[in-house]
Amino acid sequence: MSDHPVLKEWADLAVREEGARIDPGDVFFTDPNYQVDPLLTLYTTRSAFAHLARETRRNYVGDCCLFFNFLWQRGKDWCDAEVEDLLDFEDWRRWSPRNPRRIGGSKWDRELSALARLYKWAAAKRYVAANPVVMREVLGRHGETRLYLFRTGPPASQGGAASWHGCDAGPVGTAGWQAA
Repeated sequence: MSDHPVLKEWADLAVREEGARIDPGDVFFTDPNYQVDPLLTLYTTRSAFAHLARETRRNYVGDCCLFFNFLWQRGKDWCDAEVEDLLDFEDWRRWSPRNPRRIGGSKWDRELSALARLYKWAAAKRYVAANPVVMREVLGRHGETRLYLFRTGPPASQGGAASWHGCDAGPVGTAGWQAA
């Protein structure tokens, strides 16, 4: 162990990780104050999220961090998100001239899928008052239940008006939210 004062503060890192249920290789979130979020740690380490492909997990946590930072600038934590926040976020990500790094519909679809997965889990566990991702269930042709995400703007690859977008109904350098 180094004699560096900062590293001495981390001498109990293994104990802290065990207490937070973080295993080697797990993804976890830190807020802009560099605090690990225990609920998001449960999500990334002890839900169906943990079994996604590594690259999917990496992409999804980055997508969530963007939304969390957007909320943080509004004085809100991730668990306080409302439908209006998500609508404003989509507007900023896709169409706002104030955003020099606007994204296309396909990228938005992935970001929305990441948020839908997280907030569906959080709502089921009652960690959020309401799911900000507008969804509905539809009975399929053969009696199966399908879950749909509401598309607030033109769908990614279709360029049409607002519609419902199908998804899998199965298991589901600046300070800011970060995934580590």
